[in-house]
Amino acid sequence: MNIHLLKGRQDHLIQERIRLSSLKHSYMGKLNLKDEVDALLEKLAEHAQADAISLYSELLSKLVTDVMGKKQEVVLETSKKRDKVHLDMYIVEDGKHIDILDGKGGSVCNIISVGMRIVALLQSPNRRFLFLDEPDCWIEPALVGRFVAILKRLCKDVGLQVVYISHHSEDIFGNDVRNIHLSDKRNIRTDIKYGEEVNDTFLPDKVKEDNDNFGIDWLEGQGIKEIQLQNFMSHQSTVIPLSDDMTLITGENDVGKSVVFRAFKALVDNNPKRSYIRHGEEFALVSLVLENDVKITWSFSSKKSIKPVYTIYHQQQESIFEVKPGEVPSDVSDYLNFGIVGDFDLHLADQKDPLFILNSNVKGSDRAQFLALSDDFDTVLKMIDEHKRQTNEARSEVRLINGHLDIVNEKIKVLKPLPVVESLSHNSNELPAVDTSDLSKVINYIGHGKKFSDIDVQIRLLNDIDNASFTPKAPIVSNLLSQLRAKECDDVEVLRRLQLSMSTCATNSPMIKRCIESLDIDQSSEALSLMGKLLSNTVSESPVLSELSQVVSVLANQHLSICEKCGQEITRH
Repeated sequence: MNIHLLKGRQDHLIQERIRLSSLKHSYMGKLNLKDEVDALLEKLAEHAQADAISLYSELLSKLVTDVMGKKQEVVLETSKKRDKVHLDMYIVEDGKHIDILDGKGGSVCNIISVGMRIVALLQSPNRRFLFLDEPDCWIEPALVGRFVAILKRLCKDVGLQVVYISHHSEDIFGNDVRNIHLSDKRNIRTDIKYGEEVNDTFLPDKVKEDNDNFGIDWLEGQGIKEIQLQNFMSHQSTVIPLSDDMTLITGENDVGKSVVFRAFKALVDNNPKRSYIRHGEEFALVSLVLENDVKITWSFSSKKSIKPVYTIYHQQQESIFEVKPGEVPSDVSDYLNFGIVGDFDLHLADQKDPLFILNSNVKGSDRAQFLALSDDFDTVLKMIDEHKRQTNEARSEVRLINGHLDIVNEKIKVLKPLPVVESLSHNSNELPAVDTSDLSKVINYIGHGKKFSDIDVQIRLLNDIDNASFTPKAPIVSNLLSQLRAKECDDVEVLRRLQLSMSTCATNSPMIKRCIESLDIDQSSEALSLMGKLLSNTVSESPVLSELSQVVSVLANQHLSICEKCGQEITRH
């Protein structure tokens, strides 16, 4: 490679080392500030939670107290563990913190589980809709009616729409809730009690004022108006009209109350099952009528080859989406505006999981993420996650940069002898040029020295001759030189010795030229002997000429006949 190109590459490598070192310094700066940033984010989290924790502790405490008929204080406590915010919940009695799951009965767990879902929905941008499948499974019958009445008042206060399925008798619920009573499981009938208007509120006026009335003004007219089922399990053709606040679904055992919940969830998730299709039918259909006369229909067939189909009807137009199971068109998702936080469904509460996030299997960090106690707190959580991501990224980048720096430093080390090589090149250019054809003859003589057994010695000798009589027009010698450089250029000491030989050869170059010129006289052994004598006069000054003298002596004793034109050995038979 050209020395100027090598120097350019060396400069580029040095600049790359500077760039990588600077980049590493910036990442190390982030890592060095990790603990300080962690402490700051923890303080921000505590500050962001203060007002929200106070509000939701008050809401949950009032909910439990009003239903149970005994003052209960619900406390939410946060802590930071392993770079994550954790949330724990307790009931305080006589100054003692009692674990809700282990220390309180099932009734309190039912009430708080529903309350936490409501808290989460109030903090989310999603549709304020909650479908509860038998959320009162552990509440004693005497308290269920009171629980439903309080929920209805809370729904009106915060603009929440709730569908509530209960296995209890409709008689215990009173007349202030819309009740859809299902009967006759062979041919399901729906008896509707629309309920009386309730003007009582659940939350104090100050709480509503402090929270901008929970935005219920802009929620007016919003909501799911109707659920329709056709050929879905026990429901041949069922229509369930929903109230703007709370709708109760009751009925006989095994009449198909929870089927309504399953049908709703199947539409939301696009989860068709053959067992969902009514016996003897080939398809099932579920429809939701929304605000602004929007209707979403989902149908699926008993044949696996036929994909589920969503159809959206709006303003006398219809949009049809044929999709694979599990895939929900974005248009459908936008209209429904349902949300998932982690592994938790905000809107659909299955009877098989009444504990919800109170479950002992739920981590405190997941509980905190689900509740998202306020917009500010949610922002801090995102900041904590982003800080953790950047810290992990910085560690990873530092490891990669260290690897690149090792490679760059190794390449720079290889180019360390470049100044010596440049000096060799400079000395070579100062030597007198020798005709390429004459030099080729000398190389040819050496090539015919069949007494040589050490190939390395021959290669080194050729290289010395090349450096002593360098000319850019000698391709044969240049190729030999590149071979040697490729082999030994990374050894500084070899280059230094070669530089010393160059200086000596530069001094004695006239003698070398005389030796080459003598080849043109004749090719007899006398001429070679004369050449050897001339070389011997300078042996003490140059190891290069010493080796050349030995070669010439060997060739003289060989008595070879060489062609003057091509330099090849002439053999006789």
